Amino acid sequence: MSTGIISNCRCFCLFTMLLLVISCGKKVKLGKITTLNHYAAGSAITFSNNRLYLVGDNMSYLLVLDTAFNVLDSINIFYSSQNPLPKPTKPDIEAATFVQHNEKSMLLLIGSGSLDTYRNGGWLLDIASREKTTIDLALFYNRLKTNNIPDLNIEGITQVKNTIILCSRGNKTNPMNYLVYTSTMLWTNPEIAPINVKTIATDTNSGSFSGVSDMDYSGVSDRLILTASTEDTRNSYADGAIGKSYLWLINNASGKKGITQIIPDRIIDLELADDRFKGQKIEAVCILSETIKQLTLVLAADNDNGSTTLFKVQLDLED
Repeated sequence: MSTGIISNCRCFCLFTMLLLVISCGKKVKLGKITTLNHYAAGSAITFSNNRLYLVGDNMSYLLVLDTAFNVLDSINIFYSSQNPLPKPTKPDIEAATFVQHNEKSMLLLIGSGSLDTYRNGGWLLDIASREKTTIDLALFYNRLKTNNIPDLNIEGITQVKNTIILCSRGNKTNPMNYLVYTSTMLWTNPEIAPINVKTIATDTNSGSFSGVSDMDYSGVSDRLILTASTEDTRNSYADGAIGKSYLWLINNASGKKGITQIIPDRIIDLELADDRFKGQKIEAVCILSETIKQLTLVLAADNDNGSTTLFKVQLDLED
């Protein structure tokens, strides 16, 4: 048996063992749950200055909420007379994070890149002034497609120290998830921004493939917190029947640059942790607060029914 096959078998076995053993632990405490019936397809969420910023992948505006999930404001991203937007022409904003740009903290929003038209855009938004800068990511996304990500579907973005990390979701036809380590040149110089692609070792069985759906970074514990879900879809465009959702924790995130394949250190089956997650397709995550022993998270579910459901979760971290 070749070294590559042995290595892949070991990764698969380790991943399966983690899933079976770790997901059964009661380390998740579910708190407040709120459904926003008139805001569709919550796909990205981030937190800054005691405010949550929620983006729907088929909405032309974002919502500003407090930590009790009360809607305080909305901010237009672009003009549209339709909300929700039609699927063929929506920009498919799937990822959001705050970054430093021109010595300001700016909200960065990016499309999934899952279609050659409409979904290759991005925006830098100054929350205070509401001024926006539009970004064309087509060149950068095309570079990713030629770097062994055949069915690109960007679902999350976060910043780890001086590095920007993106995650791309796989599907049943292309059952592989990816992390892309790059830099702020992603939007300033997309033609030369560094690209360091890593696979995330997962169960590649076509019947149970879990695709990443978002991520955030814990600076206190140096962990990536990813959401993942099973969905019966065979491409980066179509929706499918909802399965289960998970949290994946990757330790020592800042030290993973030299590793080509990353295995989650901890996997949490959310439905096993609390049955109120049954039938919920978790699409987004952000950290509200963190200590070395505990995280408080907000999760957003898009169940393809025209609404968004928010969950506040307390997660105990293991040594």
